[in-house]
Amino acid sequence: MKLKVVFGSALVGIAVLAMACSSTTTPAPVPAKTPAPAAASITVTLTETPYAFVPKDITVEAGKNVVKLTSLKEIHSFTIVDLKIDQIVQPGKSVNITIPTDKKGTFKLICTPHESVGMIGTVTVK
Repeated sequence: MKLKVVFGSALVGIAVLAMACSSTTTPAPVPAKTPAPAAASITVTLTETPYAFVPKDITVEAGKNVVKLTSLKEIHSFTIVDLKIDQIVQPGKSVNITIPTDKKGTFKLICTPHESVGMIGTVTVK
């Protein structure tokens, strides 16, 4: 009779242990990811009367600002030779670029087809 009690107690102990090990736990909630802030957008219009960048002088943070270029009626370029940027903008179209550089300073901006008629400006990279 003692054997039955010991054996029965052992089975109860194993059952309790098995239940404890197999119980599911709810995982801790994963915090929602905060979206990265959107890059600040700077709009530059490329005009024909007169030929100009509007605004003429632009300040950006390297790799952080998106520059939206819009050409009104003619093909233009957004060219910064020192930064190796030469973006063509078709008539009536817009394109976005990011100044992808760690090089800081103020750089000459030109429209290659219209530089001779004064379509120049500056880009300052902070």
